[in-house]
Amino acid sequence: MTLLDHVFWSNNVSREALASGAAFSKSRANLAVAGMLDQGLLEATGAQVFTGGRRAETLRLSHGLGVLLAVAFGATGLEVGVLAPDLSVLAHHTEPADVHDGPAPVLARVRALMRELLVECGRSSRDVIGIGIGVPGPVDFDSGQLVNPPLMPEWDAYSIRDDLRAEHAAPVFVDNDVNLMALGELWRLQRGLANFLVIKVGTGIGCGIVCHGRVYRGANGSAGDVGHICVDPAGPRCHCGNLGCVETMAAGPAIARAAT
Repeated sequence: MTLLDHVFWSNNVSREALASGAAFSKSRANLAVAGMLDQGLLEATGAQVFTGGRRAETLRLSHGLGVLLAVAFGATGLEVGVLAPDLSVLAHHTEPADVHDGPAPVLARVRALMRELLVECGRSSRDVIGIGIGVPGPVDFDSGQLVNPPLMPEWDAYSIRDDLRAEHAAPVFVDNDVNLMALGELWRLQRGLANFLVIKVGTGIGCGIVCHGRVYRGANGSAGDVGHICVDPAGPRCHCGNLGCVETMAAGPAIARAAT
């Protein structure tokens, strides 16, 4: 990893820890950091917790680089956020939404919220350096297209990435929502755990898989689609069309029915 990678994954890291993590000598690391500070890639925060010695200056990705846009789709709602390069949240909005309305009206609302939140932060589309989208269904990560998503069939083969590129020049990444939850945990743990699972139980059930420090998606983006494993061939019919999927008996709606 580069020094910038280490700063991102460590989040507010001291020069000493940065040199150690990158296997650089202190002098080499200090020289590189000085150059990146001059270029506006990094900025000093000076906020490391006191440990008894001299307070160490910490580093983060510069907020002057731009902002990130994040969108999380659920079956019944959506969230839009503006984040700094170090992933601190600058603005956030959530509201009900029905993905069964299809891509056109839902994405029109997303684009409007993006514009509103950017204005709230004193930013514009020119400041956006990346966009991340999470959806509750399988995604072909390379094309940004949804692949037969049971909870949002109207979106099958639709490219959210291409849609949003029409308004923003920044790269757009679309992934399954639980894969992104797993990626978030990997960041929070600073890559301290190489193999783990994240399970989400909501309207559906999904699994994010981290293997050897990387998110594992499978050949068609369905590696973590565990909610559609059949556990009872005579069970209730699922959104996907099959009978007895674990989702029909253990997801949020099934739990709510069992409790009433």
